[in-house]
Amino acid sequence: MCGGGDSKASDAAQAREDERQAEITRSTGAIDAAFGNRGAQQQEFVNSLREFLTGDVRRQQKVAGRRSKFGLARSGLTGGSQAVDQGRTLAEEFTEGLLKSERVAQGGLADLKAQDEQSRLQLLGLAQTGLKSGTAAARASEAIQSNLAGASAAGLQEGVGDVFGKTANLFRAQEEAAARRKGLAESEIFADPFSRG
Repeated sequence: MCGGGDSKASDAAQAREDERQAEITRSTGAIDAAFGNRGAQQQEFVNSLREFLTGDVRRQQKVAGRRSKFGLARSGLTGGSQAVDQGRTLAEEFTEGLLKSERVAQGGLADLKAQDEQSRLQLLGLAQTGLKSGTAAARASEAIQSNLAGASAAGLQEGVGDVFGKTANLFRAQEEAAARRKGLAESEIFADPFSRG
């Protein structure tokens, strides 16, 4: 009789262990499925971030180009070698800005992938300790959304910065030179009151 009771207890324990292992398998499957389907979302993320950053570079280019054009015109340098140099600088900074926007976008993607993998591993660890498959799927979904929001915020915060710094410096130098010329011209008029005619 004792042998029969031990067998029933052993069978019940085995059944509980089998169910526990099955639940771990279901939870692990739910977690892996959630993160396994992430590739398209990650690609959409990097494309959107790249588009935003590239748009910022193009917007800055328009502003820098206008300021450069007016600065050159005000200084009487339109069409000269300085205009050519400034145009080359503007083009170089534009290219550098596009490269930086791509670096930031790819860095954001790498960070997102790393966060996803860290979240996946944490959830797999919880699955081993008894996290139910329904809860595992919900937590995986929450982690995915949280990781995406964090990566988006980080990418947007980093941004591309002020891409056209050299062009802005040239513009400031042209403005300062124009102000000095105006100041010199006015001082000459006041220095020789008869020059006003």
